[in-house]
Amino acid sequence: MLRKKQKAVKEKVMLKHKKNLIFAPLLCVLGLLASFFYQGNGADRSGGNIPVSTTKQATTQPSEQASERPAFYSEETYYIPEYNGKISVTVNNNEPNFAELQKPLKAYYVFQDLDYLGRVGQANALLGKETLPVAKRTSIKQVIPSGWHQNLYSFIEQQALYARCHLIAHQLCGENANAENLMTGTHMFNNEGMLPYENIVKDYIKRTGNHVQYRVTPYYGYFDFNSENLLADGVQMEAESVEDNGKGVKYNVFVYNVQPGVAINYHTGENTIDALGKTMGKMLPMSRNTKEKKHKAPKKLAKRGNKSK
Repeated sequence: MLRKKQKAVKEKVMLKHKKNLIFAPLLCVLGLLASFFYQGNGADRSGGNIPVSTTKQATTQPSEQASERPAFYSEETYYIPEYNGKISVTVNNNEPNFAELQKPLKAYYVFQDLDYLGRVGQANALLGKETLPVAKRTSIKQVIPSGWHQNLYSFIEQQALYARCHLIAHQLCGENANAENLMTGTHMFNNEGMLPYENIVKDYIKRTGNHVQYRVTPYYGYFDFNSENLLADGVQMEAESVEDNGKGVKYNVFVYNVQPGVAINYHTGENTIDALGKTMGKMLPMSRNTKEKKHKAPKKLAKRGNKSK
């Protein structure tokens, strides 16, 4: 009787051992697959597909949010560091990414249609003496770009936070009150950010008579991953002189749409004074003469936008 019990126990142990031999390798394989799947999907943004930059130089990285960003982003977008006090940073080692031009050269400029939220898209051009303006600028106040919520601050030159900023400057193409070429930008973005780079191109064309490839791309929701922000985080500006293969003009930069002392809601464009601003001055009331219309997306288009969230 005792021998029978010992035999039964031995058979039970052997059966359990056989099961372990079968399932153990299977569990290891499943564990390895799960680990690979987790890492491949980049669950952690800080250590996944978008690396953390340790320098001020922007480097080329594939866009993790390409499916959520507007269609006018290029197939290859760039990693842009958070604003750190400098109005602009170089991108891709300051190398623009243009396709080779066909000859003979023919100057042009083109703007994308406004999207369903009324936002401007990418602007492309081959600039030259042919595109420089021949007429004086006229008023552009009739255009209300997306994210337009104007306020006045005592510490900003001319007090107004926002300006209607040309993607391709009037001094380069002569376009004026074209809604497809006007975006909402801060005073610093327009005057200290974009203007110096625009002047480089204008001065070169006037001095040499040569052509410059030029592209401006607005970035929406880049830093908070909200593809429906009405106010752009900034713009990528690319330029390269053609006849001398970039010896005269070559840059690829990102200009931040920011204003020290002002807290900005990039989803709506609304803004208010922040702690730094209170040490610099104050927010001023909008008088009847300074009040302007605020940007409103069409109702049908706004509904369409809400559905995509």
